[in-house]
Amino acid sequence: MTAAVITALLFALLAIGIPVAFILVVTGALGLYLVGGWDTMVGVLSTAPPSTAASYELISVPLFILMAEFVIMSGVADNLFKAAATWVGRVPGGLGMATALAGAGFGAISGSSTAAAATLSSTTMPAMLKQGYDPRLAGGVVAISGTLAMLIPLRSRWSCTGSSRT
Repeated sequence: MTAAVITALLFALLAIGIPVAFILVVTGALGLYLVGGWDTMVGVLSTAPPSTAASYELISVPLFILMAEFVIMSGVADNLFKAAATWVGRVPGGLGMATALAGAGFGAISGSSTAAAATLSSTTMPAMLKQGYDPRLAGGVVAISGTLAMLIPLRSRWSCTGSSRT
């Protein structure tokens, strides 16, 4: 019964257009209240956000974004995209393929999906929009190419640690 009420509230709030972050806070707090009472809800809500914000993983995200900005300002990102566009730019959809190749190249450099997506969006989106790509398609290509970054360096991390995994 509780899960049905929470789910119905979640979809009702989504239907009226409230931002998802607020919906998750409201429905999560209501679920905690219905399951454990006031003390449980206050206890979880007073300890979970600070512990999540203090996690080590979140510290590195702004630094990867800063590195992406340095790469953009230095021109490396533009040169990487121009090289990929030279290789595949003449075929239909070539700029989309060049974006994927640039995403793979930047992923090999940084290893951060967030930084790769930020870099690709500022360097490749204008070129694709200028060539007449649909903005939704261009945004999708950039988003999916940005996620390549978390896949590329995995092998190099294993080889750097001296592991014999293949």
